[in-house]
Amino acid sequence: MPVYVYPSVQYAKAQVWDGSDWQNLLGTSEGKVYVIPPSFEADLGTFTATGAGEAKDTVIGFDKWTWVQTNDASSTAPDIRLQGSIDGTNWFDLDTSTTIGSEMRHVVNKPVRYIRAYVSDMGDASSITVKVFAIR
Repeated sequence: MPVYVYPSVQYAKAQVWDGSDWQNLLGTSEGKVYVIPPSFEADLGTFTATGAGEAKDTVIGFDKWTWVQTNDASSTAPDIRLQGSIDGTNWFDLDTSTTIGSEMRHVVNKPVRYIRAYVSDMGDASSITVKVFAIR
């Protein structure tokens, strides 16, 4: 990962290329530079019927995922899947939630570039919302 340092009289500004843009590195008053790992956050959709949500391109790919599903089911649980792809065409289940109400789940060591939610069964829910957060 290339790093460029801008010299200055009082401090140095450091940047790192994240694959699509230059990101500023944060520094301390002692001149130490630290890196905040890249992150990705997306709303994967609100579902009122079964099917795949819109695919999101993370651009650089991630391998640590936290996802949340919220539904209004009361007695029959929905079947919701977090799916990943390395090419945006072929999709694979990374994790599945079959919980009434809401649930937070975590997926690690499954690096993918593209991410989406897939609802295979609504249960008795009329609405399901899925969000995801990832870090590298």
